Amino acid sequence: MNKILTLSLLSGMILMLFATMLSGQSNDYIIDEVTVTIRGSSSLHDWTVECGEVIEYPQEISLTQGTEGVLNNFGFKVAVKSMDGGRGASMNDKIYKALMSDSHPYISFAQTQPASYTLSDSGKINLQSTGLLKMAGQEKVINVSVTGLIEQNTLSFNGSHAMKLSEYAIDPPSAMFGQIQTKDDIFVHFEFRYKMKI
Repeated sequence: MNKILTLSLLSGMILMLFATMLSGQSNDYIIDEVTVTIRGSSSLHDWTVECGEVIEYPQEISLTQGTEGVLNNFGFKVAVKSMDGGRGASMNDKIYKALMSDSHPYISFAQTQPASYTLSDSGKINLQSTGLLKMAGQEKVINVSVTGLIEQNTLSFNGSHAMKLSEYAIDPPSAMFGQIQTKDDIFVHFEFRYKMKI
């Protein structure tokens, strides 16, 4: 009877140790696709600016198995002169001028502290990322709500941040001799898609 009890206790301890080791394991993901857009409206229509050159973002991300974890060093930079509003070179030049691209060629976001995340059984991730946004010579600490999803060996992060051009001392671009005015409110949206590292 003692032998059976001892074996049961030993088996239980081994199972607990194995579960602890498993919960500390991590899955590694490598970058697959990056999309950054800026959206807003004007006195005439809504508009979207596509950011063509995005750099200095995490090439790999590791997520610890379990319900909670920490995401370190998340950030990215966008080359202002890679932005395309889809309405021709003249309008793009107005965007570059408003964002002071010659003296401040990049818009950047860099986390100032690790971001804690929660991971549900269905693969949904929620986190709040706090970081420094630099744009047109101005710097501000912002909080960005980010959602993620793990599905079929892919990991995606989506985040949006509402802001005002006036907060960064940016003169809204205009056209048609001022008849078309860009509105102050804009939304920066990003999506980072990763695939599981094999």
